[in-house]
Amino acid sequence: MSNRLNRFLVLIFAALCTFNLPVSALDNSICSIMAKNQKIPEDGLGSFKTRKNFCGSNQKSHNSYLHIYPDGLLNITSDSHPLVLSDEEINALSIKNRDDLESAQLTALSYESMAEYEAAEKLYQRMLSAVAKPSSDNETIRYDLMINLSRVKLWEAADHYEYDNEHNKSALMYRQILLTISSNQNIELETKLKFVSTIMHRLSRAAYGKHTKRAYYQAQQLHNLYTKQLACLQMAADLDRAAWRLEHSGLYDRAEKIYKQSLAIKEKSLGKDNQNTLTARADLARLYADEQRYAEAINIYEQTLALYKKIANPGQPYIALLENYGDMLNHINQTSKADEIYNEARITYSKL
Repeated sequence: MSNRLNRFLVLIFAALCTFNLPVSALDNSICSIMAKNQKIPEDGLGSFKTRKNFCGSNQKSHNSYLHIYPDGLLNITSDSHPLVLSDEEINALSIKNRDDLESAQLTALSYESMAEYEAAEKLYQRMLSAVAKPSSDNETIRYDLMINLSRVKLWEAADHYEYDNEHNKSALMYRQILLTISSNQNIELETKLKFVSTIMHRLSRAAYGKHTKRAYYQAQQLHNLYTKQLACLQMAADLDRAAWRLEHSGLYDRAEKIYKQSLAIKEKSLGKDNQNTLTARADLARLYADEQRYAEAINIYEQTLALYKKIANPGQPYIALLENYGDMLNHINQTSKADEIYNEARITYSKL
């Protein structure tokens, strides 16, 4: 009986949320169900704003949110940190360094996955205004943000076309979204996979047509690719942990073989200039320094530094690389070169 009631409530709430109707009449009837399901799954279909003080919440200044998931699970959140920032909160955001910018980008990406496109658009606009000051780094950042902003507008357009049952036009929008996803290296694989899965889910409900078929096939190809890449990267992470233990046990030959296996996986899955790949190269250079194979270590350090210079605001992994390289140069009495490397680390740190 309880399962039937749960399923019935899901259908009612889905309909209410779809048509933007109030849900206050059913507040009390689902509170007992909500209490059993407080953890939000990662594969949510969407989050929909409801009226304030949902289920008798004492938080009067914030909205509650209803979450609907593929397995029929409902969930309510209502606390002092709402899922979606208000316009005032977005405008008041302090974006002064790279960490602030990364945090804001992650939030904006999460809004996209929640179909909160208006909030995502405003957040991207806020970030663009924060990096308006001309600089070589900001140009790369602004380009990525503009691509993300255009993707949000594409999501909105696809939604409107779906609502009007213009499935060919919505499919064309989804193909363009897939292009922005696949070409942006700054989006984590997990996020890319979530976006692609959402597009596949939407296309599976659309009327069959030439453009729909092409878009679905493109999304399916990317879904398979990202799934394989994530599996490979998990394997690389396991190899890194094993190599680290071998290195600290003094088993350098075995550690080297495993580090090289991990590096090969990351180069194939992510590319040679990805930060995760560069971190793997730095691990290998550090190992060579530990073995006193200084010429080989210097060669890898210099190659890795050259690749890092292509990345805008490389961040903490780059600083760690510089510090390890500087320590090794000091150890072999190349102090002037070490001072240059340490100075580069200080400059990079000051930009964070």
